[in-house]
Amino acid sequence: SYDAALFIYGQWSVFTREESLALLRQINRALKPGGRICLELLDPSQIDRKASNWWYADEGRLWGDEPFLHMGERYWDEESRTAIERFYTIHLGSGKLDQVMLCDVAYRPEEVVAALEQTGFGNVQIQHNWSDLKLYDEGEWIVYVAEKVSE
Repeated sequence: SYDAALFIYGQWSVFTREESLALLRQINRALKPGGRICLELLDPSQIDRKASNWWYADEGRLWGDEPFLHMGERYWDEESRTAIERFYTIHLGSGKLDQVMLCDVAYRPEEVVAALEQTGFGNVQIQHNWSDLKLYDEGEWIVYVAEKVSE
């Protein structure tokens, strides 16, 4: 058993809503009684809802050590309140194609609290702007800290 669990930099929101609830249940089972979870999620107003696409080529860096062509697209699905991004990278030396899909579910604070309570957490504290830690992106995040209150 663990005293605490962290889900930072919005990683909880890349899963479907069903998967996210299952993860909270699993975290609950792994925590000691009274253990805490910390979720850091993008403020839903900060999620990019604008449809766009792009491409660029480079000699290396983020998408690999060899020259590559990177193409991406983003769109917003209003029904699920999810931003969906797809990345396609062609490694020019080998011709290999990598595909990555990334989603950002826009959770409202009351939805996060309900999900935590539904999965055995309580005493939820919500902090905006990381309690004024003066981080460059502090205004983009909401932090939820909750305590395990039941299995």
